[in-house]
Amino acid sequence: AGSSLDFREPVYLKDRLQDLDHNFVLKGGEGTQAVLSEEESGLSLEVFTDRPCLQVYAGGYFESVKGKEGAVYGPHHGLALETQAYPDAMHHPHFPSGIWPPGRLWESETVYRFEGTGVAKGKRARMIYI
Repeated sequence: AGSSLDFREPVYLKDRLQDLDHNFVLKGGEGTQAVLSEEESGLSLEVFTDRPCLQVYAGGYFESVKGKEGAVYGPHHGLALETQAYPDAMHHPHFPSGIWPPGRLWESETVYRFEGTGVAKGKRARMIYI
């Protein structure tokens, strides 16, 4: 609460990019677990998952990464929202286990839903809820 990693209310993401290479424990249950939106273009991304955590990485360590059509990406030119188990769970008995035995079926579902018809090229997402 009250830190730069508190995303329970909408915030401008650009103000917190330096801090974004962290894992967040999600509220769980049905429904949206995270939302990104860019107001000017009207584009948004909602993340639905049954996984307990979300790793958020804002590309702070990008150094001239070459992309398609001659694009070059530097720090904070990308954002990854990666659903996953609790990191390092095997060393913390009070964390739910991330180990699954061989031969046992494992299923998980993550949905990334994009909406809007605008173009956000060169824009940054304006808010995130976690």
